[in-house]
Amino acid sequence: MIIVVLKTLDTALIVYNRRIDMKKDWEVTLSYTMKHDDTYLIKNVSKEDAIYIAENQNASPKYDCTLIKEDKSYEEDEETSIKEVN
Repeated sequence: MIIVVLKTLDTALIVYNRRIDMKKDWEVTLSYTMKHDDTYLIKNVSKEDAIYIAENQNASPKYDCTLIKEDKSYEEDEETSIKEVN
């Protein structure tokens, strides 16, 4: 809070409180929940191997693994954090 004193033409003093927003640099982070679903087609392997390949080796040329569907969705649960940058 800053108190500002102004003199008018007839030398009367006017004193009032004025909130001044200081302009500064800010780092603002928006955090939200993102659901990401990838669906792979993995050919000619066991169920256990298919899970392992999808989770760990989906880009490996050793396996016949193809990304067939990719879905991303953003949840409404958003959080904002802010800090002053010096």
